[in-house]
Amino acid sequence: MVKFIYRKIEKEKPMKKKGYLFGGILFVVLIVGVICLMNYSTDEEKVSRDFAKQLYEYPLPSHSKIIQKSQVNGQKFVPGNGGYWGVIASVTVETTLPESEIIAYYQHVPLFNYPKSDNRGVQAELYLEGTYKKIDTPNGYYYQSKKDGRILPSSYQRSNASKKPSGKNKWTYVVQLTSDFE
Repeated sequence: MVKFIYRKIEKEKPMKKKGYLFGGILFVVLIVGVICLMNYSTDEEKVSRDFAKQLYEYPLPSHSKIIQKSQVNGQKFVPGNGGYWGVIASVTVETTLPESEIIAYYQHVPLFNYPKSDNRGVQAELYLEGTYKKIDTPNGYYYQSKKDGRILPSSYQRSNASKKPSGKNKWTYVVQLTSDFE
């Protein structure tokens, strides 16, 4: 009788080993799946951060400093983008330079790279103090013109710019990049 019980226990051991093996494999598959999902869901975030980084690292005019950075993104976020992943990066800059110098500086800024691309084609938007409104969304905020949506530096007439004095008088403006990607 003792032998019979011993044999029964030996026969059950391989079944337990198979159960542990199956459970271990299932656990590894679940971990790999979670890691893949995390990478998939954060890929858009990484692309958006890389897109914003080119604006954050672009040199400023003299007597100017960044006082705020913002980057927002999401699907169907950029108007008219056809449901692609939109990204908007902006910097609020404080300066003592006259508006005409700021306009002249940004009218000569080269195009920025599209997200997930080495191709250039994204033009900086320029919002001078008093010309923009802040748009709050669940994802964050961005800026647009009080009148026409986006304002490109080329839309400003240098001669029509107000004569904000240089020197001790500080004022702010916003530079923004807007694009989308698949």
